[in-house]
Amino acid sequence: MECLPAEILETIVSYLSPYKEHNIAAMVCHKWNHVASEVATKLPLRLEEDLRSGIIKWTHVNSDQTTTVTPRVGESVCYCDFTRSLYVFGGKCASNTMTGFNDLLKLDLHSLTWSRPIARGVFPPPKFGCCMQAYKRWLVLFGGSSLTPSNSLGRGSAEYSNDLHIYDTKTGSWKYKTFLQAESPPPLFLPSSCVLIDEDDPEMDLLAVYGGTKMGLIRNEEMWCLNLTSLTWHKQVLNGAMPTKIFPDTSKGIFRIKSQAYSMALLIIDRNLFGVWVLLRTGFNEWTYQAVEIAPSLKGYSPKLNVISGRNFTVVGETLVVLAHTSDSLPDDVPELTSHISLPQRNSNNSLLKNTLGLFLLDLKPFETDGMLQWVNQIDSSSKLLRNFVRNTSFSELHVIEGRGEVVLLGYRKLLKSSTMTLCTVGLQK
Repeated sequence: MECLPAEILETIVSYLSPYKEHNIAAMVCHKWNHVASEVATKLPLRLEEDLRSGIIKWTHVNSDQTTTVTPRVGESVCYCDFTRSLYVFGGKCASNTMTGFNDLLKLDLHSLTWSRPIARGVFPPPKFGCCMQAYKRWLVLFGGSSLTPSNSLGRGSAEYSNDLHIYDTKTGSWKYKTFLQAESPPPLFLPSSCVLIDEDDPEMDLLAVYGGTKMGLIRNEEMWCLNLTSLTWHKQVLNGAMPTKIFPDTSKGIFRIKSQAYSMALLIIDRNLFGVWVLLRTGFNEWTYQAVEIAPSLKGYSPKLNVISGRNFTVVGETLVVLAHTSDSLPDDVPELTSHISLPQRNSNNSLLKNTLGLFLLDLKPFETDGMLQWVNQIDSSSKLLRNFVRNTSFSELHVIEGRGEVVLLGYRKLLKSSTMTLCTVGLQK
């Protein structure tokens, strides 16, 4: 094996599981360690390239159900590369909306087995609609809505939260951080969030929290950043015109994109991409809004999407991946959607329009040079496997997440007597 050229060895390692076997290969010797690191570095680049070219493979995976996963809605999901696992927190019962959860579930993406990590410390209360992001070995959980006890009529009420809890995946402990009211964001439901890595100064890595709703369904127009080293909040100054089309329940997409002129740029999208804005960092705690146009693809392709949930987005490299329905018959002046329920589109004869389900790609690279985004042709979604997966899954609760060399679609499969959490992946064609 020592005589094998690096190119052949790299091809061999690329067939190993990126969630566990890459680490095992890296421990063989220095040469294998270097090759495994090279393969891991190229995984997102290869995935992005294959997504754009359509050279992909759909896989429907029935994960091990030795750990019971109760069907729920409003749960928070993120991928943690430190443990090579997906984590699911909280939510509320799908059959009883007044029952909440505060359990933490872990899905090992190598063995595809569920577990409930043994945890200690100050646990979060049962709640849903939180934002959860992975940072190194920690899971950072913020906001959400908890359910207050029922009154004499059997009715409970929702109470929004601005609590910050941090889970250490290495030690299995929860930590609760308290702040003075003026030093933290207001209680928020369904805020958008993303981690901002500062390549020049690791002590300035941030968690950006944007939008969401305040108590009374008041739209939140603020952005706060949490310093992930000092655990201090800083309210950001937002200049320029506010995104007028983004409603509270649709402002769920926020992603970092590259910019040559600014140190940081955040892409903000509403649920159906009716409006797209970029926040440009113009100072230490100062940002400026800039509206962005979406250009058709080189072949003139420009879909009108019906995205059920803000969870149906993820970014791979410099490509936004969207799981959505589309119809070429939709009018140009599409009304705002403020409901979480997607109604079938109808034409003037009141007959249903033909909707196409698939993954749609938006190229983020043109923003660096031309200040715009551009559609890429739709991925071939004729896969019977994908259609069956989505047909048997609660589409409004589907999560689209980037793993290692694959995009994971996670949701609850609806069965006759019960529901189980299952996943479908789109990844590299070996």
